[in-house]
Amino acid sequence: HFFPLTHNIIHAMSSHADDAYGGWPSAIGVDMVCQAAIRISSLQVDEGERSSGSAEDGPRCLYWLEERPGNAGKATLVEYDVTSTQRRDPLAKETNVASRCHEYGGGAYVVQHGIVYYSDKSDGNIYCSPLHGGKDERAKAVTHNDGKDLRYADMIVHDARGCIICVQEDHTKGTGLPHEVVNTLVKVSLYDGNVLVLAQGRDFYSSPCLSPDGRFLAYVAWDFPNMPWDGADICLIDLNESSMSSSYSSVRHVAGGKDESVMQPTLLQAKDGSHHLYFISDRSGYWNLYSHSIATGIINVHQVDKDMGEPQWKFGASVYAVDNTATVFTYPEEGYNHLYTTSTFAKEGTPPSRIKSEFNFFSSIRLYGSHLLYIGSSPASFPAIVDYNINTNEEHVVYRSGELKVDRAIISVPRQIEFPTPEGPAYAWLYEPVSRKEGHPSKELPPMIAHSHGGPTGAATPGLDMAIQFWTSRGYSYLDVNYRGSTGHGRVFRNLLRGKWGVADVEDIVSASRHVAEVLHLADPDRLAIQGESAGGFSVLAALTFSPGVFKVGASYYGIGDVEALAKDTHKFESKYLDLLIGPYPEATQLYKERSPIHAVSSIRSSVVLFQGLEDAVVPPNQAREMFEAVKAQGLQGALLLFEGEGHGFTNETDRKCLAYQESFFARVLRIKPHAPEKVEHDNMQECNLKEGERDA
Repeated sequence: HFFPLTHNIIHAMSSHADDAYGGWPSAIGVDMVCQAAIRISSLQVDEGERSSGSAEDGPRCLYWLEERPGNAGKATLVEYDVTSTQRRDPLAKETNVASRCHEYGGGAYVVQHGIVYYSDKSDGNIYCSPLHGGKDERAKAVTHNDGKDLRYADMIVHDARGCIICVQEDHTKGTGLPHEVVNTLVKVSLYDGNVLVLAQGRDFYSSPCLSPDGRFLAYVAWDFPNMPWDGADICLIDLNESSMSSSYSSVRHVAGGKDESVMQPTLLQAKDGSHHLYFISDRSGYWNLYSHSIATGIINVHQVDKDMGEPQWKFGASVYAVDNTATVFTYPEEGYNHLYTTSTFAKEGTPPSRIKSEFNFFSSIRLYGSHLLYIGSSPASFPAIVDYNINTNEEHVVYRSGELKVDRAIISVPRQIEFPTPEGPAYAWLYEPVSRKEGHPSKELPPMIAHSHGGPTGAATPGLDMAIQFWTSRGYSYLDVNYRGSTGHGRVFRNLLRGKWGVADVEDIVSASRHVAEVLHLADPDRLAIQGESAGGFSVLAALTFSPGVFKVGASYYGIGDVEALAKDTHKFESKYLDLLIGPYPEATQLYKERSPIHAVSSIRSSVVLFQGLEDAVVPPNQAREMFEAVKAQGLQGALLLFEGEGHGFTNETDRKCLAYQESFFARVLRIKPHAPEKVEHDNMQECNLKEGERDA
């Protein structure tokens, strides 16, 4: 995937306007981008099959969730029969297998002995449905919310006790304000739906897991102001100490703390009956895999200055897998991830073996006997369900979420670059423009779009994104920036954004863009653009406001213009997030005002297009209106597109309209003549000071 830095641009054949950078003809249209692939997640197997001793032959069925184009973001459960290779949707069409816990959901279903237990987003209840009896078998409610706002996630089934153990989020207390929402770990009876609390008193819970004999329960818990990647605890309960009829007073702390992030506990039982707990921790400064037992204490399975984990925005993530035979984990080299395996219970310090795979990014990692299952993705292929046989070293793609409908030769494969910051290097993925045309390089440099990822605790990753390829196939460079505070580079780097959100991220996006343009000479410094969504949209607005003139144009998708408003009105999970990113609120009110682009709009010197949903509960639409009016008042080119029925994130049809409009808007500002621009009609659209610019030949 790595090429000499100056050899990846394939230039247009001539200097005609239609062949100038940004105006290349492209086979990747807006429809292809928005209908490109199904979003797949939450790969699972039947946990009852695993425990019955039939694992060596591999799973009978695989299960995952799909979000399909044109289905309004609904999550559909898919059952794949390994023998017949047939896939089907076993639940009713209207079912939405999703949870609203923490608002971001995840951990919405589990399969046990041919029965799926799942959360339906429509009412928050847990339902159960036999999977092998056909669709005539009606799903039955396990819980009975009766209109109350109760939410469930991270479900596991305790066969011997006839219950589901999961996280409950209760929004029925008081008036429903964030500080009144109560999170607990609960037991839900499979017989009558009765809910009993197992653990309470902490602000958040996640990741319950049982030992194979059903005796021990491990889970993760943390408290404000921390997010789970700041600091959390892994706790252990001996379920034999009572009848599971009430909260446990005897809770053992195993790992974690205020300044140690831990995640994904897994309990094993060795042949001698001893119990072993595996988990991810950043106690070394990086998210590494650890094991714990009474005999050995805590040991690092494989110490490496690389992150094996990721921020737990959603429930149910699986970043490693372990059973009594093998242990599998992943970490990056040169930015691209690789899978590694080692023998479970091997001597400490035993080096792992690298698994050869066509993929570079892995999620939903599961072990089922000799079968390693995961969702794999790469820069040139869509995410796929994969079955890797550890014994034969054979990788089999079970299902691809989409097929590439263009020649791979026009796919821009990124490389990771480093650029300087005041606190050491930061990183970015650079996608250079690619075309099938051949000829002599033109003298001009391409325009470039810098992208700010969301979160802001998150990371830009190099999986195939047709929206990026839309731009590179037209002659744009695209820079996906992992600014200070991004994940994947250890705890110290992740914490560099503390107290500096709106400052460090903006500095780094500016620095990365200038580095590509002025040091590497791979982009036109006079035609730099910036875009981002949500928290990334905040970085866009902050860059245009506080670093005026660097970027000629910006595109903000539901970007945050007023961080004080966000601090005052958000959901429980993130209600103290900004305390660490900016400062404790309301004590740091003045700092919040200084960081908010909405209070410094007169500084903007660049054109901007704003895309905003009118039902957005995170960013009030009025913020986008105010930004637009400021741009208009200064005689700059601007546009505001408001969308009825859209919230904080858009459906495919809206994304399609936004991408088409963004191309034409950027072309006007950057004086590019697009090859085949699409005219966008939209009822709720305002434009100001637009000028039809012609690019100089």
